[in-house]
Amino acid sequence: MLRILMFIKKNKDILFIIGLILFMFLYTKSCIQTKQDKKRIENLINYKHIAKTYKTKNGQLVNYNKNLEVTIEDLKFVGDTLVDYIKDLKIKDPQIITIVDEVIKLDTLKIPIYLSDCEFDTTLIIDSTNYNINMVLKNTGITFNNVSFPNRIGFTIGNKREKWWKQKQTIVTITNSNPLIKIEGISSYTIKEKPKWFQRGWVKITAGVLFGSAITYSIVK
Repeated sequence: MLRILMFIKKNKDILFIIGLILFMFLYTKSCIQTKQDKKRIENLINYKHIAKTYKTKNGQLVNYNKNLEVTIEDLKFVGDTLVDYIKDLKIKDPQIITIVDEVIKLDTLKIPIYLSDCEFDTTLIIDSTNYNINMVLKNTGITFNNVSFPNRIGFTIGNKREKWWKQKQTIVTITNSNPLIKIEGISSYTIKEKPKWFQRGWVKITAGVLFGSAITYSIVK
């Protein structure tokens, strides 16, 4: 204890400077974190559920929207219903969540079929939660003006444990709001880049040891 007190007394100026630098670092970090939190909330409030499009060289239409980085606390703060969706999935560590609205639609389908000698012309409209049908019945055939199946798809990537004694594994879940639409197969891949030589573990550990040794030497010198 005496040696420690003597060291502090001898190097009090250096320790004061180190303490001041540490205080400034923590204060600056806290200030930056506060600004980042405010920015995330602002981005979440202004985020639009839209689908932008572009075409590939092969002519394939691609739908996209930017990925927004948020926390569960951010979602709770703005009262987003996504919190209840995540809770219902029972995934504790969701990593990526994507919500897609789609409509499977069939326009103008004519079925020429002779039904009766008596002429009739009837329009039938069925507006249901899971499907919408607009059709015309005539004695000479049936015409479907519109047949559509609205659906909301949810993609979630996160960690889940199948059994309490098993190790957690990364899974992808897909949900459909329309019970008439079934998922028959799922494949999910994570493409990882090979780390550069300076990003490898042994390089980071060696750099940390050298840096720490240099700081310690400069203090006790």
